[in-house]
Amino acid sequence: MGNDLQKKQIDEMIRTFCHEVKNPLQTISSFSEFTIKKLKNGDLDKIIDYQENIQVQLNHTTKLLNRLSLFYRIKFRIFDIEIIDINLKTLIYNVLSAMEQSIEKKKLNIKLEIEKNLTLLSDYKHVETIINEIIENAIKYSAKLSNIYIIGKTIDDEIILTIKNMGQVLTKENLKKINDVINYSSSGFSYSSTAGIGLPMVKEAAAVLNSKIIFEALDGYNIVSIHFKKK
Repeated sequence: MGNDLQKKQIDEMIRTFCHEVKNPLQTISSFSEFTIKKLKNGDLDKIIDYQENIQVQLNHTTKLLNRLSLFYRIKFRIFDIEIIDINLKTLIYNVLSAMEQSIEKKKLNIKLEIEKNLTLLSDYKHVETIINEIIENAIKYSAKLSNIYIIGKTIDDEIILTIKNMGQVLTKENLKKINDVINYSSSGFSYSSTAGIGLPMVKEAAAVLNSKIIFEALDGYNIVSIHFKKK
């Protein structure tokens, strides 16, 4: 019974990923065909536009494949943890730089308030995955021309990174789904497709680092707080 449930959950996850990956690949294929035609016509502006769209879709596909790899490692408890000093501000700048096009498209204003010399002792890949996913969601659900606040500070024995955005605010039902997406039982990791494909793995990645993520909706803001242990 337990094995059948695990197989069903993995099959469901793979089907979701296949669907998610197929869409950008079809877009890349279409834009590539258009680019070839415009090259023949010498329409430089259109070629640049198509190439930018191709790059966006390639970045999206890469992220999906990285999520699939992370899911596999989590599911089968394969962790290649390397603990190093991480400059949190530098990591966040790198994440934001990769999302520059999405930020500009919605004309968002990023308000960065990171405590000076805030350094985290942890695994870079896992921390980057967590922060990348949370900021990406904040951008996706932010209203155009709005602010996204990214605040990092030390409180007692924790480093807390808070991301706030205004726009499509999470309902109580949404919050319950997000906070319930990871379940533990004798059969191990369990996935709920209703919560999207990124958040379950991000919550588990945080748990691997002995950290936690808290999701809230308050005063018109979505607020995500990531609690990292200092040591």
